[in-house]
Amino acid sequence: MSKFVRSIPNLLTFASVGCGFTTLVQLLEQNYTAALIWMFLAILFDGLDGKAANLLGVKTESGPILDSLSDVISFAFLPGFSLYLFFSSAPETHVLTSTAAWVVGIGYTLGGLMRLVRFTVSQSDRDRGEGFVGLPSPPPAGLIIASVSLAGQFPETLYHLTGLLIFCLIIAVNVYLMTLSNIVYWRWGGLWITLQNGASAVIGAIAYLYLGTIGAFLAVFCIAFCGIYIYSHIALAIFQKFRK
Repeated sequence: MSKFVRSIPNLLTFASVGCGFTTLVQLLEQNYTAALIWMFLAILFDGLDGKAANLLGVKTESGPILDSLSDVISFAFLPGFSLYLFFSSAPETHVLTSTAAWVVGIGYTLGGLMRLVRFTVSQSDRDRGEGFVGLPSPPPAGLIIASVSLAGQFPETLYHLTGLLIFCLIIAVNVYLMTLSNIVYWRWGGLWITLQNGASAVIGAIAYLYLGTIGAFLAVFCIAFCGIYIYSHIALAIFQKFRK
């Protein structure tokens, strides 16, 4: 096997880091739709590097470490910093937004970091081929970037005190699900992914009809796509608990 072929998984990991960095640059330049697209690519490459390693039979000791370090950038620091930008860029700055910019930004970054540490040291996670114990970090990161993108496109419509409080609650729930929850998040097969895509597309189309931009469609599609995955597992866990 050539050196290039053996390097493909690491190259995909590097691509994920590059896309995460580009997402941050696009957010700083207020190119919200572009930021959303680059974030999607970061998640895509993050999922492909492990699959490529298994497919090619290329497994090294450095591969998982490199993957975890790249995840710190794309799925812990990036969404945390985007939350800081989101709250600090509110049209009407007040005590809530000023405080939330720091507390939520740093808090989510630490939560994402703790999730990655939990995943690295937990054999139950590493050996569980069908899913993960606790929420994986890419879905909430995608949800946050999409939400920030949507708010950046329509600041006068989406920046409201009630909405900000609800958003803070959603962030707190996601951090709990990543760091402390024992809910099993399954690796969905083709049927569930098809249903997830279909429902997200319908919700995104409704947003497009209401807001009138492709950027709104992409943001709402991503919010729905990630939200369905995250919160359907909570509903399933509650159902199974009451069923016993």
